[in-house]
Amino acid sequence: MCELDILHDSLYQFCPELHLKRLNSLTLACHALLDCKTLTLTELGRNLPTKARTKHNIKRIDRLLGNRHLHKERLAVYRWHASFICSGNTMPIVLVDWSDIREQKRLMVLRASVALHGRSVTLYEKRSRFQSNVQRKLMTNF
Repeated sequence: MCELDILHDSLYQFCPELHLKRLNSLTLACHALLDCKTLTLTELGRNLPTKARTKHNIKRIDRLLGNRHLHKERLAVYRWHASFICSGNTMPIVLVDWSDIREQKRLMVLRASVALHGRSVTLYEKRSRFQSNVQRKLMTNF
């Protein structure tokens, strides 16, 4: 798909810290996402456009989503995404939100999104434990 090639080339050019193998797997996952009806790990694996067996594709998506290096590299992707989205808009509306991830575990996420065509597109997110001193520090750094 032409759009995915453009996405791949842009990320390759503007996010040099993103490892090429992870970038390729991420692009394949985006391709699968366009083909599947629901966003689940299993559905992404089932819709991967490879010749591998479904079981191996599901495992591939599982390894991608759990990859700690990809989670570290996501900040570069957020930076690229923010500059790409906000470059055409000199005064974007940024939505900042604190949300519960899992109420019983007291995990929170601080998310900044930009309103774009009736949807919010995430620019940055950070998770933390629910503690007032941690929240204050996180808000200050944010």
